[in-house]
Amino acid sequence: KMTTTSARWTVVGGDMASIKLEEGLELESPGEGEVQVRVEAVGLNFADVFSCLGLYSATPKARFCPGLEFSGVVMATGPGVSGEEEKTLIGKRVMGVTRFGAYATHLVVRPWQLLALPDDWSFEQGASFIAQTLTAWYGLVELAGLSPISSSSSSSGVEKREKKKKTVLIQSAAGGVGLQALQLCANLNVGKERVIATVGSQDKADWLVQERG
Repeated sequence: KMTTTSARWTVVGGDMASIKLEEGLELESPGEGEVQVRVEAVGLNFADVFSCLGLYSATPKARFCPGLEFSGVVMATGPGVSGEEEKTLIGKRVMGVTRFGAYATHLVVRPWQLLALPDDWSFEQGASFIAQTLTAWYGLVELAGLSPISSSSSSSGVEKREKKKKTVLIQSAAGGVGLQALQLCANLNVGKERVIATVGSQDKADWLVQERG
């Protein structure tokens, strides 16, 4: 049976006592070029906590629904979503991002905000992946200018590779963003000898060495 109502958590930034669950809300239908997702899991990041505490500069001034990343199932599409895309999306397991609003039973977003959830991933894995990975990517690639290093053995390739070499410092490397940053360095062929990782305790250092070498 299709549900006609939804629920969401809301809070006034800076007032943790204001957190409440709003139930029995009218289920929002997707508009032009939008899709409706039934949320199965959500991520909890520092940005979410900071938003609720009123410490995040982007926090809405009025009562709002927190949450930046989620996973779930596409339930409906709005006008403007092509027939072929609609057939592909309906019933699809997805993970996605949104500018607040994820702590709800349903979301209406644009298709470009979604990625297909791999078949062997749980909803929980999908909901905890995108924000951390995009943060690591933005810091390493967009801001630091890190780029893939060619493995070419030609003299010109070696010269080009040497010019691109950078030493990477990753703070809090045992955390979510830190671990994704380490993986991205590996994917970008940054040698381990050029990656410096810091952590806050010996236990974390031992764990990181065991997991990452």
